Amino acid sequence: MATVDDTKAIATLLRNDGHYEDDPQPAVIIKYFNPGSTLPLAAVLYPSTALEHEIVELLKSPFVEDPNVLWTKDKGLTELGRTWIDNYGDDG
Repeated sequence: MATVDDTKAIATLLRNDGHYEDDPQPAVIIKYFNPGSTLPLAAVLYPSTALEHEIVELLKSPFVEDPNVLWTKDKGLTELGRTWIDNYGDDG
């Protein structure tokens, strides 16, 4: 899992169906907040056997608030992912 705090970089990943240069395509991208933070972070998780709902459950910890799926390799962009692009993309 990689934690990314660059909102524009995540918008790029979302726009490009998870692809970035020659990096492997992730399995899921999840938005979350650190306690007390106002800017979102994103967890980029690479292929594993964990199901989407299991991943979200794993992220529920004292250091992770309000985890939500932005994109999955199988289902693509969620509505929340589209909102992320609108809010944080180069044109947003």
